[in-house]
Amino acid sequence: MKKSIQSLLILAGLGAAGMCWLDVTYWIDPISGFPQMGGILVRYGALAALCLLAVVASMLSARGTAASGQKNNWSAVASGLCGVAYTIAGAFRLATVIPALQTIIQSADRKLWQELFRTNCGPDVLMGVLALLSAWTLFAQCDFWHTAKAGDSPVGGIYFAASGMLYLCGMAFERFLAHTSSMYRVYHIVQLLSVMIGLVFVLSLLRVCFFPETGRGRSCTRNGLICFYVCTCCELVFSTVQWTRGYVPMGDLLNSVILGMTGLLGLTYSLHQIDPSTVGEKDVSGRMST
Repeated sequence: MKKSIQSLLILAGLGAAGMCWLDVTYWIDPISGFPQMGGILVRYGALAALCLLAVVASMLSARGTAASGQKNNWSAVASGLCGVAYTIAGAFRLATVIPALQTIIQSADRKLWQELFRTNCGPDVLMGVLALLSAWTLFAQCDFWHTAKAGDSPVGGIYFAASGMLYLCGMAFERFLAHTSSMYRVYHIVQLLSVMIGLVFVLSLLRVCFFPETGRGRSCTRNGLICFYVCTCCELVFSTVQWTRGYVPMGDLLNSVILGMTGLLGLTYSLHQIDPSTVGEKDVSGRMST
């Protein structure tokens, strides 16, 4: 039963990714993002159906978060991949500002120094550092899931782990400034939603890892599956197709890869939590999970 449910959830994601690829390749105008065939209600309805599937699947996991303190090698691998994505994105951000930084260092004009840093270097330097910080926290999370024992929590504490969310917060700010989309540009709306969904999942994951007594295992499972469907199966596919056509720059593609790997982490965590046999058992607080 458990294996069948897990396979169904994975197949749903693969099917969504395949349909998204067909949609972006053949039925969406690559420049404007407006649909050329089919209505927007079909696309939004498909997203709603995936979210509903995630909600239903999360009901098959216990409210308790005992599995969060157990070894989970697949989540360890996903955390490592996510850390690698952050590292590459951070290095790319910093590499793009090296010429401007050299000009700043060589300039003796304080006003020019301030102007160059404010307009050219500041945001990329800050985001690059935050990306590397996020990579550090995810590598720590990778080690935690590889060697976890009951009652353990990731090294560094809650504040160190929470600092890994800062890059996603900055990405959300950037996207809301850059995207002025209408509801008819479905995938541009998805890009706005995906970063917020990624933030919600990471926040819920921190909660169950550091505060398992709150009994929020189901909400984290639900958020992880939704993150997988939206960030990995929709956003990453859209950005990859657009990048191959030359419509998406490398920096934006790397951001989509980060979100895609975050969605993969959500999938591996959620599949580990889903177990129909645990429904009805007591969680860590002594409450019934049904």
